[in-house]
Amino acid sequence: MADPRNTLNPRGLNLHIYPSTLVGAGRVRKVAKSIHSTGCFSETHAVGMGGKDLPPQETVQGEVKLVRIGRSLGGSKLAKALAFALWQPSILFKYRDKKLDAVAAHNVWLLPFAFHLAKRAGAVFAYNAHELETESIASKGLKQRIAKAIERRYIRHVDVFSVVNESIADWYESEYDIPRPFAITNIPEDDGSSVDLRTLLSIPDDKLLYIHLGHLMAGRSIPVILESFAENPSVHVVFLGDGPYRSDIVAASSKHSNIHWLAPVAPESVVGYARGADVGLCLIEHLSLSGKLSTPNKFMEALAAEIPSLSSDLVEVRRYLGKRANDWILSSPEQQLGNALSRINRESIEEFKDELRQLPSWDEQMPPIIHAYRQAVEKSQSLA
Repeated sequence: MADPRNTLNPRGLNLHIYPSTLVGAGRVRKVAKSIHSTGCFSETHAVGMGGKDLPPQETVQGEVKLVRIGRSLGGSKLAKALAFALWQPSILFKYRDKKLDAVAAHNVWLLPFAFHLAKRAGAVFAYNAHELETESIASKGLKQRIAKAIERRYIRHVDVFSVVNESIADWYESEYDIPRPFAITNIPEDDGSSVDLRTLLSIPDDKLLYIHLGHLMAGRSIPVILESFAENPSVHVVFLGDGPYRSDIVAASSKHSNIHWLAPVAPESVVGYARGADVGLCLIEHLSLSGKLSTPNKFMEALAAEIPSLSSDLVEVRRYLGKRANDWILSSPEQQLGNALSRINRESIEEFKDELRQLPSWDEQMPPIIHAYRQAVEKSQSLA
C-alpha cells in the first residue's frame, strides 16, 4: 500500500475540539493519537481550554499536541456560557491561517462551530460523542430540546462519526436513520502493576475485598454501599478516588474497620489497584438514558484487572457478562446489595474468572475509523 504521506500533500492539521482543560481527558488524547497514525496530517491538535498553572501547549507524542486556548468553564452558569462563547472565536483566530484537513467536535454543543470551521477550510467534519449526548443527566427541558435540534441539524453532515459503545451506536443509527457510527469502547490504560491492597489496608486473607473506583459523586449508590458494608463487617470495601462523598466515606471508615478510602492515582495505575481487590462495584443509578446505555469506566477497569464487578442493570454490562449477568447484576442495589455480599464467595469469583473473555485493546478497535478518516481526507482533497 502506498504511504498516504506521499499521496496527500501538502498535509494539514487535524483538530479535536473539546471544552475542557484536557486534564485527564484520556479519550480525546487516545483518539487524537490514533487518528494521527493515518499519516494524513502534519500535526494533530487536541484543542481545549486554559486553566490555572496549565501550559498553553503540551506534546502528547510526536506531532500530537494538547493546545489550550482562553479560560476554563469555571464559576456561574453565565460565566461558563460566556467563556464557551468567547472560546470558539479564539480557536478560529488561532487557526485562521492554518491549513486544516480535519475538524472533530467532541461535544454536541460544538457541532455548529466545528461544522462551519470544517466547511470554511474544506476539511473533514467529524463527531466523536463521549456519551449519548442529548440523553445525559445534564440534558433536560429546554437544554435538551436545543441539544437535540443541534444534533439533528448537523449529524447528517458528519463525515466520520464515533461513539463509545455498541448500544449507543445502535441508538444513533435508529434515532437519526443514519449509517451506524463506529463504536470505540474506552479500554482502560494499564501500566501492568498489581498493588497489594491487603497489606496496605491490613485486611486478612480470608476476608473478601471490594473496590469502588472513580469519582465519589451522586449517582454511584455510595450511601447504599456505605450502609451495606456497615451492616456486613465480615467483608471489606475500599474507595479509590475523590469527590463530594469523600468526607462521608472517611467518617464511615473511622467507625467501621471494614470501610477504607485511598486517594486517587494516575489513570494508568487504577487497574493495578483493582487487581489487589476481589470484586469491583459499579452501581450506577439509572438517572438518564445515557447512563442506562453507558459502559462505565469502573466496570471496564474491573474486567481489565480480571475481577468480577457487582453492577447495576446496564445494557452493555449484560452484553459483556453474557450468561453470568444474573449472578453479578443487581436490579435494585438498595434491596439486593446486602444479600449479594452474603452470597458471593471465592468459588463464585473463580467461576467468573474461568469464563472471563479478554477485552480488545484500544488499537484493535481503531482500524475501521482510521480507514474512514483516510478515505474522507482523500475525498476532501480530491474535491479541493
